[in-house]
Amino acid sequence: PLFIRAGAIIPHWPDMQYVGQKPVDTLDLHVYPHGDSSFSLYEDDGISYAYQNGAVATTDIGCSAANNMTTLVIGARSGQYQGMPKTRSFNIYLHLDREPKEITLDDHPLSDDDWFYDETTHAVRLHITEAPSRSRVIAISF
Repeated sequence: PLFIRAGAIIPHWPDMQYVGQKPVDTLDLHVYPHGDSSFSLYEDDGISYAYQNGAVATTDIGCSAANNMTTLVIGARSGQYQGMPKTRSFNIYLHLDREPKEITLDDHPLSDDDWFYDETTHAVRLHITEAPSRSRVIAISF
């Protein structure tokens, strides 16, 4: 078994044999909502010492779960480094104990075709693309 702390936000990079083998323009993000939690995704080029001179990017990610609402906020990336993807997508897996009634992205309701609740893994799956200069807000109501 794998024990994961309630509230954890865990990014998954693509499987690679070495740094740079594949582009890292899509990340899997596994979220286990419980109370308030946050995570700062740190990136650099993975091969040089340029990070010592500030060539890094960070993305703040936060989750809040209370009563019949869970909110996931993916902040805008700040900073840059050589080889950084121009845009980033996320395959999001929100591990929940029940199927949601509605999901919104930036206050716009998503259709049933935009997300899927897997009863076997108890996870909502959806795919979003970051907004370069602003946060993306996913709200889930039960």
